[in-house]
Amino acid sequence: MSSGKKLGLYWGSGAFSIVEANQDAPVKTFRIPIHSDGVDALQPNAQSDDARLAGILKEALRANQVISNTIHLALPSKDIVIRSFVIPFLKPHEIKGVVEFEIKKYIPFNLKELAYSFHASSIVEDKIKRLRIHFVAIRKEILEHYSSILKQAGLNVVLSEPAPMCLTRALIAKKFIKPEQKVAIIQTDFTDSRIIIFDNGVVQFVRDFQLYNPGMNTPSPEPELLKKNCLMKSRSRSISICGSLKARRFLRS
Repeated sequence: MSSGKKLGLYWGSGAFSIVEANQDAPVKTFRIPIHSDGVDALQPNAQSDDARLAGILKEALRANQVISNTIHLALPSKDIVIRSFVIPFLKPHEIKGVVEFEIKKYIPFNLKELAYSFHASSIVEDKIKRLRIHFVAIRKEILEHYSSILKQAGLNVVLSEPAPMCLTRALIAKKFIKPEQKVAIIQTDFTDSRIIIFDNGVVQFVRDFQLYNPGMNTPSPEPELLKKNCLMKSRSRSISICGSLKARRFLRS
């Protein structure tokens, strides 16, 4: 791999989005359509489908003269579990055990099935110092499936993280948003859309929604209509999310 070059890949519902950067400056960006029938690319189909995806990716990288073979993978939000909860203030060496015990209340999975990480930040509630835990996870079998297909394409995953967190970090780096802000971010390519709630440096919630299903073989709506639908759906999800946040605060009080 060329010195200073990095390769990033976002695995969308209908396309790979690729960026090759040199010293953190993008030098190549392109999209690779991966299916046209509306079927999720990671459904447990035959191994031949994995080989097909790997072949599409490998050929596109060759055609775009990308020689990097290590990759930073941005994981789609549909596969990610994000939870936030509060625990008593603890010493650093005590936090992991308490988090692993408490998280069982908030997820329907065994921790042994997950690849996960968490971040603890101190807060004050009712004049009492506590820790807010931000927990992020993905099922190991799904992460391994992504890695296996990329390996077939000659790529080695060296880092993976949820795409919404990649996006918010990029927006902060470009100074479009500030870390201390509370904002709702709408991300869409009109078939793969989501609303991201970002608060005080942390992604709190992500909700996916679909504006247009190419698998239904219907004409694509006009851009202005898609834009209107996007704003309407985003508003409805914002109201739902805000209601959920208020309910949690009420239940804790």
